[in-house]
Amino acid sequence: MIAGPIPLRVVAALLGKDESAIPALIEEDGLPVVPINTARKPVRKVFFAPLLRWINGRAINEAMTAEDLEQEIARCQKHLSTKDAKKKAKSK
Repeated sequence: MIAGPIPLRVVAALLGKDESAIPALIEEDGLPVVPINTARKPVRKVFFAPLLRWINGRAINEAMTAEDLEQEIARCQKHLSTKDAKKKAKSK
């Protein structure tokens, strides 16, 4: 099970969107974000259950199960980690 809030970067990858498209999804489509206070500034993130409800509320065909969403989030996190590692290695 996904523990804790999900970064918007992961949600963007999950939805196949660029991170710059996320503010529009929040404003226009009601993506359920919450501010998380950090030492520098609040950061907006999404919790698992509200994200699952939001995705299923917009599903055209079959609704996504919690297990499906967990697998997709894990896949996106792995993809982003690999992408970050490649970018870091390239900058050295």
